Amino acid sequence: VVVANMPQTRMQVVEMSPLMQDMGDEGGTKSLNHASYDQLAKTLQMPAANQAKAVAPKSYEGGQMNGFLLHQGKVLGQWKKAWFVLEGSYLYQYDTDFKKGKGPKKAFYISYVVSERESAEAVASEAAAKYMVKLEEKACSLRIHLYNPEKMKILSLPSEEMLQQWLAAFDKAVSESQSDELLAKKKEAAEKIKPLMMAQTFNEQDRYYTLMKNLKDAGLVGDMDDDPRRSDDIAKKGKMKMLKQAMDENSWQKFYFVMVEHTIYYYKSRKKHESANYDHDDDDEEDEEDEDEMPWKGCFDVRLATVGSAPPAISTKPKVFQIKTPLRTIILKARHEVDAEEWMGHICAAQQGISVEERASKLSVYNVYDDPLARKIKDNKTAVILKDILKHPVGVRYFMQFLSSKDPALSKMVKCMKAIEKYKKNVVPERKQKKAHKIFKKFVRGSEFIPKELQASIAGQVEAFDFAAQNMFGEVEKIMNTKSEEHFTAFKESTQFETLVECCGPKKMIVSKEGAADVTHRLEGYTMIGRSRENEDADSYIHLPDDKKVSREHCKLDVGPLAVLVTDLGSSKGTRLDSKDGKKVLQKIILPGQSLFVGGFVLTYALGEGPAAKKKGGIMGRAMRLVGRK
Repeated sequence: VVVANMPQTRMQVVEMSPLMQDMGDEGGTKSLNHASYDQLAKTLQMPAANQAKAVAPKSYEGGQMNGFLLHQGKVLGQWKKAWFVLEGSYLYQYDTDFKKGKGPKKAFYISYVVSERESAEAVASEAAAKYMVKLEEKACSLRIHLYNPEKMKILSLPSEEMLQQWLAAFDKAVSESQSDELLAKKKEAAEKIKPLMMAQTFNEQDRYYTLMKNLKDAGLVGDMDDDPRRSDDIAKKGKMKMLKQAMDENSWQKFYFVMVEHTIYYYKSRKKHESANYDHDDDDEEDEEDEDEMPWKGCFDVRLATVGSAPPAISTKPKVFQIKTPLRTIILKARHEVDAEEWMGHICAAQQGISVEERASKLSVYNVYDDPLARKIKDNKTAVILKDILKHPVGVRYFMQFLSSKDPALSKMVKCMKAIEKYKKNVVPERKQKKAHKIFKKFVRGSEFIPKELQASIAGQVEAFDFAAQNMFGEVEKIMNTKSEEHFTAFKESTQFETLVECCGPKKMIVSKEGAADVTHRLEGYTMIGRSRENEDADSYIHLPDDKKVSREHCKLDVGPLAVLVTDLGSSKGTRLDSKDGKKVLQKIILPGQSLFVGGFVLTYALGEGPAAKKKGGIMGRAMRLVGRK
């Protein structure tokens, strides 16, 4: 979150929290310390050492407390009425037909509760004038935040009297099941988090009421121009599945998501839910549902959100991730790992004030279409300097090939320059920290090129930091630049440099399959590869028919003037590099001579002219290709 982007009152509310840290810029902006916030949230969610199992009440009229409560649905402001029973350390939620003898539909273990009774005096004038009436109208001003090990449940009470009755019962349930030491830690954590919960409520109220003004009913747009799906400022959009947790079984629900500025809006699919236990790869599912016909379901503000991997108990797949705001935790399953990384990247980039226009180069592995080294080679190859080579994914690999026969140890060490560039481009704190650990263990620790004192200094940063410093490996880069400079003149006279220059020429892909003649395609722009016959968004496509191990849209190539980037699109069998048993490719720059193994096909990247791959024809085809390249 960049606090400077918030209205004054919310800026003051947020700055009340000790979880805010200076970003170190001249503007004095602050960012959320994600690691500290995450640790406090985990403290509040921590169960007792001897957590009891949920046992459904014998009657909906049983328990220490029972009655109707309002609970917050997925849309902030839309409160739903349900019958709840508190028994032991669990709160049980019943369906609307609970009097017919059906048992509870959900059970929430009570790790901790925080009551929130806001008054006009508790916040500045903006909140008092603008929010309190709305909070009262939506019964949001009498709130209980119930933490359990997986999520947070927000409950609302119709009166102060009922609030105190339920709160006393919750407090008793918590105190009887947890130690005094653990409760003291949770009380301290709650005091630190509360200002962020207030600010998150204000942020989402703004978005909710802005959108509701233009909706006559769920999914019916009052003013077409105000629909987020038609915004000119969309940062990212696409379908994902959201986890819905119930007492008997969890399920995945499909939604269409649109991110505009700091807000993510989502629209619900009318298709059936999918059991969370049935976590199959669905890259081949036909999905013809029109996003514009999907009803609006909700929105959430991401300025105070923490993003990262989903809890292992839910899924260990990289395409499953979670967004934790001070009010709730949302677990999403993207189409594939790259899609998940992009969503997390856009959320963190928005928090850091990176504009949508800047994100194309900031978030991508490498923007192959906007390539400074390619331009320099074409204009005057003698003007290429060492920095151009070490910061380019193709240039540095040819430099490593050259060094392998001159100085093998340095050749291996230069590879760290690729890793450091990826580290600096990563904007997701959790991912950035993991990348720092890998770089240190693989390249820094024990290196003959890096002084022991510097190794110790970096080790301290890697093991202890809460915020991954952008220039953590700056001194390592300086050492590598100095060592590499000794060989650079010879490199520019080598065959490896000449091959690098040739990479700026025409490119082709040779498709081979046992028992069939080779087929050659010219490579250019955005090229789709798969079993489907065509893709309207692609500049061209390579059709791989009659092979069930090939997905409809298996992988794609982004072909720039110098570099070729391959991205697997969540294919069920994967895209393998250099052999059928080779490493699965997620997203990688490939060199001439390397092969992709897709099902029973082998696709070899080579330099030289080739026949044009088939393109979508007609005016609509040309228009869609232009849209796809924006």
